[in-house]
Amino acid sequence: MENNSALAPGVQLHGIFLTSLDFKYQEVLETEKKLHVRMHMENNINEELHTLQSDLVFDVQSAESAESSQFHIAVTFRALFQEIPGGPIDLKRFSEVNSPAIVFPFVRETIASITAKSPIGLLLLPPMNIGSLIRGETQRTERITQ
Repeated sequence: MENNSALAPGVQLHGIFLTSLDFKYQEVLETEKKLHVRMHMENNINEELHTLQSDLVFDVQSAESAESSQFHIAVTFRALFQEIPGGPIDLKRFSEVNSPAIVFPFVRETIASITAKSPIGLLLLPPMNIGSLIRGETQRTERITQ
C-alpha cells in the first residue's frame, strides 16, 4: 500500500463546534404561520497560518417582532478550517460560500433537536439559499412542523 501522508491541496476541516444557544418560548396567539430566519457570518482568516475560523449565527423566530413571536432560537456554530497550500482554493471565497453550506446541517439538526423538546414541536428548517442569507436578506418560509 502507498503511504498517503501528504494531503492533496484544498481545505481541511478541523472541527465544527456549538458555541452559543439561546431558546425562548412564550404563550402567544400567533396569526402568522411563517418563520423569520436571519443569518450572520463572521470569518477570521489568518493568512500566515492559512487558517479560517467561521462563526455562523442563525436566528429563527415565528413572527417579525420578538413580542409577538411564540418562540425565538439563536444558534452559533464555529467551524475551523486549514488551507493545504498548493491548490486553487481561495480562503476568502471559501469562507463566503462553502463554509456556511458545510455548517448549515449542524444548525438545522440543533434547531430540530431543541424544538422537538419544546411545546412547539419538531421544527425542520427547509433547504435555504445560504447565499441570500449571507447578503442579509431575511428569508420567510412556510413553517414545517411534525
